[in-house]
Amino acid sequence: MRQIKDIHKGGIPVFLRKVRSLLSVIFLMKNQIQMLAFVPFVILIRLLKPIIVLRFGPLISDRIGHLAANTELYLCEKHISQSEKAVSDFLYIRKPVSNSQLVKMWKRRLKIFAVAENIDKCNRKLPGGSVHYVPMIERGDRDTRDLLSGSRPHLYFTDTELQRGKVFLKKFGIRDKNSFVCFHGRDPHYIRNLARLQSRSHPSKVGSRKHDYRNSDIDSFIPAMEELSDKGYYCFRLGAIVQKSIRTQNSRIVDYACNGMRTEFLDIFLSANCRFLVTDPSGIESVSMIFRVPLIHVNMVPLELTSTYVKDCLFIPKKLWLKNEHRFMTFREIFESGAGRFYHTEKYENSGIVVVQNSPEEIEDVVLEMEARLNGTWIDNSELDSLQEKFWNLFPQSELHGRFRARIGTSFLQRNLDLF
Repeated sequence: MRQIKDIHKGGIPVFLRKVRSLLSVIFLMKNQIQMLAFVPFVILIRLLKPIIVLRFGPLISDRIGHLAANTELYLCEKHISQSEKAVSDFLYIRKPVSNSQLVKMWKRRLKIFAVAENIDKCNRKLPGGSVHYVPMIERGDRDTRDLLSGSRPHLYFTDTELQRGKVFLKKFGIRDKNSFVCFHGRDPHYIRNLARLQSRSHPSKVGSRKHDYRNSDIDSFIPAMEELSDKGYYCFRLGAIVQKSIRTQNSRIVDYACNGMRTEFLDIFLSANCRFLVTDPSGIESVSMIFRVPLIHVNMVPLELTSTYVKDCLFIPKKLWLKNEHRFMTFREIFESGAGRFYHTEKYENSGIVVVQNSPEEIEDVVLEMEARLNGTWIDNSELDSLQEKFWNLFPQSELHGRFRARIGTSFLQRNLDLF
């Protein structure tokens, strides 16, 4: 009777609110009943532990970087850490999925079943379930154990997929994967669109600026593209949802992100088969990384998140301008102040720091350095080696890093000696 009185008094808004509450209760009861149905499976799994350990867990599928890197490192780690006891893992996919092609390829190497989610949830509700959980999220996306350099890629393209990719490249007259380079600049439109998909119940999160300090202006990449095109390379600008197209009349510079050719398959194919990838800190770098493609990180920030462990990797960082002192922070100041680990835009703003993007000249220089290194025409000398050593002596060893394999851009150091 009280419910009816409330509805009579409050009208349609109160009625709708009570309907939503009722549906929530029904949904919760349905989930609990489903959970109970899997208890016998979990008990059987526990009984089998002396013979075989069955584990369950999710792929991190909503971000392409984690979908690529966490999964590849998990497989590398599993391969080198095989114990005497048999272990079999069963994984499942959560929505949204950042790239369906990548999931399709992982399904060739992993046991992925939807029912694994229910078993996993039930297992984690009961005491003693941690041994039956696949710690995909916890293992992270950083190769601190030097796993990538000691193993081959776990993903592969089928013959049909390879042919499909070659057909696309032939449209531009490309017959050799060493003749094209991919570029990517982090764009606020992508992450905000993702926020809309993930935060329908939390609309306040949609406009979040917390990672805007990582963004890049794609126009600053164009001079490097022009230089590579003069050397005979094609340049593909990657991106799923971007704010603006690039302006160029150069037929060797392809705005793949905006010209209507983009597909999730080609995102992976191009990233995996290019001569090298030029990108700021963003998820697509992990796709190239797990295929062991050389990487250039421009606009690297925060500095301590540099992928130091990646072989054939060059990087140049964004510079941090102190507004009150009208000068750039030195490398030492960045590391000692904690600014090398500032993960949110607000942190920089509250500290009076302006994050300054790399100039077109800085980007062009590091791109040409990579091209020369890969072609065997780059020559180091004692002076250049000394600059590298001076930088790495400042760089802190921590849980974020394993073996230092990357190099900071030579010209960047020479242009910015005042940062020491």
